[in-house]
Amino acid sequence: MDSLVTTLRDLIAATTTEYTVGSTSYWTDAQLYERLDRNRTYVTAGQIDWIPEPVLAGGGSLQYLRAAVRVNGMIEPAAATGGTAADWSVMTSAGVVPSGTVTVSSDGFTEFSTTQTGAPPFEFYGFAYDLTAAAADVLDAWASHVKTAYDFKTDDQQFDRSQAYEMLTGRARELRRSSAPRVAQLNVVDDNPAIRRTGAMTANQRRTLGL
Repeated sequence: MDSLVTTLRDLIAATTTEYTVGSTSYWTDAQLYERLDRNRTYVTAGQIDWIPEPVLAGGGSLQYLRAAVRVNGMIEPAAATGGTAADWSVMTSAGVVPSGTVTVSSDGFTEFSTTQTGAPPFEFYGFAYDLTAAAADVLDAWASHVKTAYDFKTDDQQFDRSQAYEMLTGRARELRRSSAPRVAQLNVVDDNPAIRRTGAMTANQRRTLGL
């Protein structure tokens, strides 16, 4: 399961050492996570729609193993690169958590390890990320780094660095037109971004964060 930073990197087609300004190379995972965190919202009581499935040879009974989270943005499957700490919670409004384990993909597809009897009214609590807006931010920053670059010719080769600026800003504009409408910006943990990367928050922390 790819992390959002991997998906973001594919969207902007950038390596970890795409270019260097001074002694700093761009774009590392940490730099991309910073842009993602600037384009996140905190979802509280996000809608989860069940996908009921018949139990084969079960006499017409249904099982509830899959669902879809309806959020405006994408979800980070894990809290850190290569990590396993969840960046979200699934529970009822009363704080009742599902039995077994839950897996939520970046597109909101949700799977439960055991069937949830009676299709409980579970809700999603956690971060959602606007990848297209984050990608546009990266491309704008990239463009600012090459804006003052000059064109030159050597050994019968023409290097038109100024064209890169137009290409980057044009792609950024395209992405912003397709980005999701912003309804709120989470600022609660911005003073210490490391909080999000150091592990899973408790269910109650997630339910009350920023509310």
